[in-house]
Amino acid sequence: MKNYFALILILVLVVSLFVGCSDGNEESTTPPSTSSPAADKKPTESAEIDEGPDLSKETVLPLVEEKYNMSAFWSYDTATTYFSDMNDRKITQYIEELTNIHMEYQIPAQGMENETFGLLITSNDWPDIMWMNDIPITGGPDKWIDDGIVLELNDLIEDYAPNYKAMREWSDYHYKETVTDTGRMAGMLFVTSYPGEPPWTGLGIRQDWLDQVGLPAPVTIDDWYNALTAFKEQLGKPGSLMLPPSGFYYSSEFVSAFGVGKDFYQEDGIVKFGPLEPGYKEYLKTISKWFSEDLIYRDFLTIENNTMFWSTAGYDDGIIAASHTMWPFCADGMVTNERVDAEKHPDFWLTPVNPPWGDENTPAGLAYFQSPVRDYTFVTTQCTRPDLAVRWLDWRYSYEGAVTCEYGIEGESFDYVDGKPVFRDFMLESNSDTAADRFTYMYMGDKPGWYLFDKLWETMENQNVFIAYDVWETAPTHKNMPNGLSMTAEEAEIYNRNATDIETLVQEYTINVMFGNTDLESSYDEFISRLHGMNIEAAIEAYQAALTRYNQR
Repeated sequence: MKNYFALILILVLVVSLFVGCSDGNEESTTPPSTSSPAADKKPTESAEIDEGPDLSKETVLPLVEEKYNMSAFWSYDTATTYFSDMNDRKITQYIEELTNIHMEYQIPAQGMENETFGLLITSNDWPDIMWMNDIPITGGPDKWIDDGIVLELNDLIEDYAPNYKAMREWSDYHYKETVTDTGRMAGMLFVTSYPGEPPWTGLGIRQDWLDQVGLPAPVTIDDWYNALTAFKEQLGKPGSLMLPPSGFYYSSEFVSAFGVGKDFYQEDGIVKFGPLEPGYKEYLKTISKWFSEDLIYRDFLTIENNTMFWSTAGYDDGIIAASHTMWPFCADGMVTNERVDAEKHPDFWLTPVNPPWGDENTPAGLAYFQSPVRDYTFVTTQCTRPDLAVRWLDWRYSYEGAVTCEYGIEGESFDYVDGKPVFRDFMLESNSDTAADRFTYMYMGDKPGWYLFDKLWETMENQNVFIAYDVWETAPTHKNMPNGLSMTAEEAEIYNRNATDIETLVQEYTINVMFGNTDLESSYDEFISRLHGMNIEAAIEAYQAALTRYNQR
C-alpha cells in the first residue's frame, strides 16, 4: 500500500499548495500530445537556463553557539493534525538540535488562517518570521515594506542566503517571481528548480471506452463532441462528461477552445475578460447544445467526490467517461487507489489529455501550470536578528535542509541508498495507527524552502500514473496570467469592489444558458450590459497595470 501513502502526500499538497496559473510556457503550434512517452521539459526561451545552480552550499551548523529563541507565524494547516504543538514533532526537535534555534510556532486553526493573521497584524506584536502559505498579501509586498511590517531582504539575502540566492538565479522566471515590481525582495519564497513540479491536475478520459468505439484520445473540441456522442450512442452511456460543481474547469478547459478564458487572461500582454469576448458566446452555444443532447452529467452541481480540481464521481458506477482529475488517478490509478473496482472494470484506464483546441491549428493557450515559485515567508521589522532569521531559512534551500524537511531524520525515517534518500518501510505504510509516527518526521513538502518534489515520485508503486505529467506539461499556457502579479492597494480595492458579484453573474448566467433556463440570443446583450454596469473595465485596467509592471521586472 505504498501508493496509498503517496496519494495522501499529494492530497495534502493539493489542498495547501495550489496557486493560480502562470504564463511560464511558450506557445506551441502542434496539437497537444495524448501519448505516454515523456515530453522534453523545456522552459521558455526567455528563461535562459544554465546547467543549474549549486544548491548544496555548506551551511555551518549550528547557526549560533548558544541556544537562541525566535518566533514564527506558520500558516500550516496540516501541522496540527496529529500534534497540538510543532515542537512536539521529532523533525522540529531535530532541526532545533542542528541549528541551535528554538522556534516558537504560532499556528492558526484550520480554516481560520486569514482571520488569525489579520488579528496578529492589528495587534502590532509580530513574530520574527511569517510564513503566509496562500494568505493574501493585501496591497502587495511593496506596501508591506513601506508600511513597516516586513523587511526588504536584498542585502540580507546577498550576505546570508547563498542557497536561496543560487536558486532564485536559476532562471529569468525565478528572478521575476522573487522580486516585487520595484525590484525588492520582500521575503523568501518556496521554490523548486525550473520547471519544477509538472501540472498535477488536468483532464482525463477513459481509454477503454475510446477503444470500444474505435476513437483516439480527443484533441479538438469537435473530437470531444464525437467521443461523447459515441459513448452515448454506441455504449449506451449518456451524460458521461463530468463538470466541476461551479460549471467551469479551473483553468478554462473547454472555454479556451473558443479563444477565451472563463475570466481574466492575456493575449500578447493585453488583459481580457473572457465573458466579454465573442468567443464566450460561441462557448455558451456549444455547452448548451451538449447539455441538451445529454452529453454532460446532469447532476454535476451536487454530486459527491467532485471538486474544483479533481473528480472520482461516477467512474466506479460506469457512468462517467471524462472529468478533471489528478495524476495519481490517471492510467489505472483509480484502481490501485481503490476508487474503481478492478473486477467490475478490468480494462479501466484513464488517459490524460490536454485542454481541447479550437481546431488542429489553434491551441487553447490556457491550462493549469504549477509555478515553481510561490508562497512568501517574511522577516518582520520586529525581528531582532534578521540576519539569523535569513540564515535559518536559507538552510532550507540547501540540499541537506531540503532532504531533512522532506524525509526527516537519517537512520530513523529514511536512509541514503546509492546516494539518494529513501523512506524506511514504516513511512510508506497505510496503517492509520502509525500515521502520527510518519507525520512527526517530515514537513510533507508543505513548507518554506526548496521542494524536492521529484523525490516523492519514488514512493509510488504504480508508475503508470506519471503519464499524466508527460502529457499535461506539454499544454500551451501562453494566455495564462502570471502567478506573481501584484496589485497595489488601490488596484486591489477597485478589483475587489465588484469581483464577487461579477463572478456570481457569470456563473449563474452560464449555468442557466447551459440548462436551457435562459435563452442565449434574447438575453446575451443584457448579460454584457450588466457586466459593463458592474465596472468590469476598471477591473481589467487594474489587472493590466499589474501585468505591465510584472513584465517590466
